[in-house]
Amino acid sequence: MTEYRFKPALLRGHTTWTLEGSKLFQDGQLCVDLKDVTSCRFARTKVRYSSSNWLDLNTASGHKRVVCNQPPGDPHYETFHALVTAIVEVLAEVSPDVRVSFGAGNRLRWAFFIMGACMVIFGGVMIASGAAGAVNRGSEVEAMVIGAVFIVPFGLMAWGYRPWKSQVDFDVTTAIALLPAFSGHQTP
Repeated sequence: MTEYRFKPALLRGHTTWTLEGSKLFQDGQLCVDLKDVTSCRFARTKVRYSSSNWLDLNTASGHKRVVCNQPPGDPHYETFHALVTAIVEVLAEVSPDVRVSFGAGNRLRWAFFIMGACMVIFGGVMIASGAAGAVNRGSEVEAMVIGAVFIVPFGLMAWGYRPWKSQVDFDVTTAIALLPAFSGHQTP
């Protein structure tokens, strides 16, 4: 039996996760038996100083999420990372056929894609307005520059989160090796 205690977010209290054989407990309550896990996904998003990290464990009856919104390097994040690594290692023992995906799921990919696409459209409208002279006289170049500033980063964001891009998943043994690099740690 191994316990992992950390704060999942700055304004939340501590949560205690316990791994006992193949059973995962959250604050003393059975969360999931890892033998029942059919697939899992580790994801990490980072925007400026905000970091969100989670491991989704999918079973036939639904999914459970282990989450930590602390940045890599924070002691709470390090405990979360140790828990995620331990979960994937247990999965390798009890369910070696489970596939592990890395990155955002479909709903999050759609949300980021739509946001990026809307900003690209806005940038296009700004460029067209500047080129057509539909802005204040003397502001044409500024409008086109602002449009380009919107198109480039948000176009890259939309492209990176495009929902039709196939997701890559790995067997649990490979996932154990990839987890440190994907979660913000150096490769071993």
